[in-house]
Amino acid sequence: MRALMTRRILGLAVSCSLFAAAGCADLNVTPVPTVSAKATPAEVATIRSAAQKVNGLRYNLPKPMLQLTPQPDGTATLDVIYLPDSAHEYAIQTNSWFSSYTFQLALDQNRLLNSLEFKADTTAVGQQLLATTGAAEAQAYNLRAAQAVASQTAVATSQSAVDVAQSKVDADAAKLMADTTTAAAAGATDDQKNAVATDQAALASDQAALADAKQVLVRVQGQAQAVATSNTVASAATPVTTTSPTMGTAFGSPTWTQPAAYNLPETYGPVLYALNESYDSAGNYTLALKALTYHLPPTRAGQTDEAQPKFAYYQVKASPPSLAQNLPFKLSDGQAYLAFSKDTVKSIQTASLSLVAKSPGGAPAVVPNVNICLAADHSNIVLIDLAGLTTGRSYLLQMQVIYDDPNTPSEKPFKPPVPGAPVSCAAKPASPPSGTLQLVTATFSVN
Repeated sequence: MRALMTRRILGLAVSCSLFAAAGCADLNVTPVPTVSAKATPAEVATIRSAAQKVNGLRYNLPKPMLQLTPQPDGTATLDVIYLPDSAHEYAIQTNSWFSSYTFQLALDQNRLLNSLEFKADTTAVGQQLLATTGAAEAQAYNLRAAQAVASQTAVATSQSAVDVAQSKVDADAAKLMADTTTAAAAGATDDQKNAVATDQAALASDQAALADAKQVLVRVQGQAQAVATSNTVASAATPVTTTSPTMGTAFGSPTWTQPAAYNLPETYGPVLYALNESYDSAGNYTLALKALTYHLPPTRAGQTDEAQPKFAYYQVKASPPSLAQNLPFKLSDGQAYLAFSKDTVKSIQTASLSLVAKSPGGAPAVVPNVNICLAADHSNIVLIDLAGLTTGRSYLLQMQVIYDDPNTPSEKPFKPPVPGAPVSCAAKPASPPSGTLQLVTATFSVN
């Protein structure tokens, strides 16, 4: 797990020549001072003042978050997302003296560093001066410059391999954490539990590859690179001409991944959990989940900051209510719950109810006398009595409902049934309610 939270800073630099007349270009990555939760007001002012003095393009390291999103059927989805870590901010700055370079950087929609390119040419000034002093001295300078470029290329290649290996380790660790959470939940399948062992093996393999890549990087950093002298010959009579580094073509218009869209159950939004690492007084490593609190401007009386804020929402007239599809149920549960996409359904037209069963290889057959109704005390829930159904079959439910589309915000709470708890049918209205008549269908299976 520690690999998931490890922070690595990539610093790329082109060393300046020892000769005063030579050029120099470098790229520096500087940590930006950040305010901790334990800082005093005086310390906060000092830290913020120091942060403002750090020059360069800013970016943050990624921090993994777990987003728990409630669904209309009473379940929840769990997603691992990466957001900027405000406690780990860095600034990238380039410098040039008697040299030329190209530099480009791309951030994703969350302001996380996506890609970076830095190309420097520090040979122009030195070669022009040495060309007038003789071919021998120019040859020696070119050889040293070529060795420096070769060494830089080897180090950059090895560092890139380390970065790729580190990314795989981080991805494996994130997947292991997500699958471990899923496997530990009640009702987890064997495949979900077995996925943890597969994730652990992948993480161990990629950690070994990362260690090998780091050893190669250390070895390359300490070795001089051999170059062919035929590629470094300069003429004493003719000054050597150089050109600026060519800008890479890998950069283009950013393509950002669209966020997932969810059909939320009425007024409640997702809960975002931060993965926080720390060490206790005994030096033991801990990893904890903390629900983030939303600080919202007051929009109604009594609203307070909370981890799962309650929002007013509007129903869309152009979209009638619909039922979830292809849900599996167990006959032993006794009851099945189907959730409407809206809480605007007023009643079910009993005369229009139709339930058709189909078994593998068999012909469809109408199932008579099945109790289907709106559930009492539960918003937008259809209750189905499974007592008269058969395992191993799929079912198609068709019915007409009367619904109403309000033009005002609705804050009616969504109360999903407690698993295993019996739910009764709502009382039938004495007279047909007013509203729009709509045919809805749903498919489900019984095992």
